[in-house]
Amino acid sequence: MSAAVTFGEFKGLIEFCLAPQTSLTITSAVVDTNAEPPRLDRYRNELAAALLGIKPANVNSEGLLTLRKLNAAAPDPESDVAFLPSVRAVNAVKACQAWVLAEVEDEDDEMSEDVESAMLPIFGHLAPILQGVPGAHWEFVFDVLEGVLERAKSVKKEENDDNQEEGGKTEDLVALARALRLVSVLEDLVQTNKSLRADWEPRRTNILVMIRDLAVLGEGESPFLGELLNRVGLWGISSSLLSDQLAESCPESNQVPSAPRSACRELVLSVVRNLPPSLMDKDTLGKVSAAINVLIRMMLTAACFSVVYRWFI
Repeated sequence: MSAAVTFGEFKGLIEFCLAPQTSLTITSAVVDTNAEPPRLDRYRNELAAALLGIKPANVNSEGLLTLRKLNAAAPDPESDVAFLPSVRAVNAVKACQAWVLAEVEDEDDEMSEDVESAMLPIFGHLAPILQGVPGAHWEFVFDVLEGVLERAKSVKKEENDDNQEEGGKTEDLVALARALRLVSVLEDLVQTNKSLRADWEPRRTNILVMIRDLAVLGEGESPFLGELLNRVGLWGISSSLLSDQLAESCPESNQVPSAPRSACRELVLSVVRNLPPSLMDKDTLGKVSAAINVLIRMMLTAACFSVVYRWFI
């Protein structure tokens, strides 16, 4: 029996797994091999084509899952593999635009914020393909980007609410990280593409100001590092007592910044470091300084954990 896998078998393995997350995991694993078999390219094209056939009432279910599958199947941006043909790429954006503009009879069928969030990484993969293709698709991409950044204003400093980080707040941070990555992609592309720069410039200032003013950039410092260092300084401490004290210093509440929030801080810093001088002011410099300080403290905290673990545990 031949060991070769037919396209039908490959697609069947991806499409008919019991759990959608399993399907995404399998696709990502195949992509990570960098083998780029023809059947994977065909799978991507079929997913992109399927976007046009999804009705507005099914956007929050079928549409969201298809976007996630397409993102999982996307090749490494640093590779030479084309994500989609240009015509297919334009149609993918048009499909997303049709979802946003569609009027639904049932309020429960209105497009969720999760769908807009899932569009952003797709746009990031499509941007290099569409950078030389003029059209209304860019205005739509920028509209979605601004909408996500506008909602990100509500992502404020960590609060002592156990449900905040586990609920919609984490989803907001994921959407924000995706928006920031898309901005970074656009900022890189416009350096060498005049056509895209002409589309980007009228919207650029407002988008950069929104990023500059994000609350996630200038949040306060965590007291955890100081507590950890003070307690580790007590030589002769037992491993069990140290573990208890570490737990007290880092409870389930959000005293220590979360991984999604930290990723957002790093992405914001990568964008604001290239802000035009006209957008830089004293408040911005203070926020950047505070964010850098938090990131440095987090790195030191991780290093301290490593040392403490080796010494006492």
